[in-house]
Amino acid sequence: MLKKITAIIMFLLFFSVLSFAQENPDVGETADDSSESRNWFSLTIYPLITLGVPMSGMSRSINGRPFMGFAFSGEAEFFFMPHLSLAMDLRFFNVEDSDVDARFDSYRIWGPGIRWYLNRNAGNGFFAGLYYEYLTLKRADYDDMSGDTEFVWVDKSGFVETFWTGYRMDYKGFYLEFSTGVLHYSIKGNEFHENGTKEETSKEGFYFAGIGFGAGLLF
Repeated sequence: MLKKITAIIMFLLFFSVLSFAQENPDVGETADDSSESRNWFSLTIYPLITLGVPMSGMSRSINGRPFMGFAFSGEAEFFFMPHLSLAMDLRFFNVEDSDVDARFDSYRIWGPGIRWYLNRNAGNGFFAGLYYEYLTLKRADYDDMSGDTEFVWVDKSGFVETFWTGYRMDYKGFYLEFSTGVLHYSIKGNEFHENGTKEETSKEGFYFAGIGFGAGLLF
């Protein structure tokens, strides 16, 4: 935990220094965008998300039966410096078996992040961000996904660190965003088996965080 907090602090310091340097050009230079109106807030909706596996709101098939899924992601940003923003991210994913009501797969990821924008007027152009978020996972399914073994209920939680980068195109306060990234997760919790036993498990690793397409408004 201490190493993760230290890494986040170093990330903040690096981009803060970089932003300060960009705000103070060499003598004789002038900022050609000084008259540009500054953005303060943005709100983004991502109708498609992945969370490391195909989770685009489309159905998926398990044991020959479709899982109907719903995916949603939203993010709010406050631009506290010309190149930097504080973000609050929420990711939600839920699928349920269309034939067996007891089978489901549910994820919740939410938490803060920080973004650095190459453009002096934060909120458009190229960006890179780091997020530290809380994850909850609830699942009910057959443990080998074949339908031939016992049923298992999973209840886990943990933390996710995500590096997210992309490009935002702005037009009169409306923008489209294309992005991608990689995440590291660390979760632990319980698995409740059909025979009455409970197993404590933990898992961590890296995942491709998927490709994001978002739309939003600048204020």
